[in-house]
Amino acid sequence: MRALLLAVLLSPAAAAAPASAASVPAAAPATAIPKDMSFERFVFAAIWQPGVCASGELVSEAACRKGRARGYAARHWTLHGLWADLPGGLKAEGMKTGTWYQYGCYWFRPGRALPKTMCADPALPLAPDLRHALDARMPGRQGCLDRHEFYKHAECYGWEPNAFFKRALALQRTLDRSPFGAFTRAHRGKTVARAALEKAFADAFGLKDASALELRCSARPGSTADAVLTQTWITLDAKNADLFPKPAAFLPGRRGNCADAVLIAR
Repeated sequence: MRALLLAVLLSPAAAAAPASAASVPAAAPATAIPKDMSFERFVFAAIWQPGVCASGELVSEAACRKGRARGYAARHWTLHGLWADLPGGLKAEGMKTGTWYQYGCYWFRPGRALPKTMCADPALPLAPDLRHALDARMPGRQGCLDRHEFYKHAECYGWEPNAFFKRALALQRTLDRSPFGAFTRAHRGKTVARAALEKAFADAFGLKDASALELRCSARPGSTADAVLTQTWITLDAKNADLFPKPAAFLPGRRGNCADAVLIAR
């Protein structure tokens, strides 16, 4: 299990502000993938789809219908992705973390060209049962989020798409079935204290605090307050990630942008 997990670990698009695209020449040649693609941590990102639909956040807006989440995604945490930290080989060459999180595996493509849309990359050769599972539990797949996640955060590690998404869905299921998932469902349509969400997370996983949890919020249309819960980004230790959801699997991450009072949309 550890070998599979470490082969699938993909992390922190969350850990730094993206670098400016202008900092990389458009005509830069293809770059060889370094031998050292090891990393220290990764972020597991989950989406609360009702909040995405209520706020209009673009990450999986294609899955909204008349401003509402539907089906499984209306009541469950769903999959955004797994993001690997800056690889050791690129870190040794002086790459900044923000640059890696902007480009990811696209850094190694000719011209370091970023796709214009998530659907610009080829469809993935996924098994039928896995496609069916992702349709329900990764609603952003309707807008090609699965392609984006794999080609940006996994391809350059040599991971196979089916194994990668099976592992990602296992993490999603564990989070959603945890007491934290239950707390979120129990408070659908309600505004709760941010501190209450953080306490529910820490209690659910036996942690002394919620420092591994980055709560992500967006504003309702016409508002400037980031008070609608849309995502959770959870920082995990690459060395102990196979222990998830035990306490040793977690590492401190960023705190996120949510206001002190947070709406858990329904």
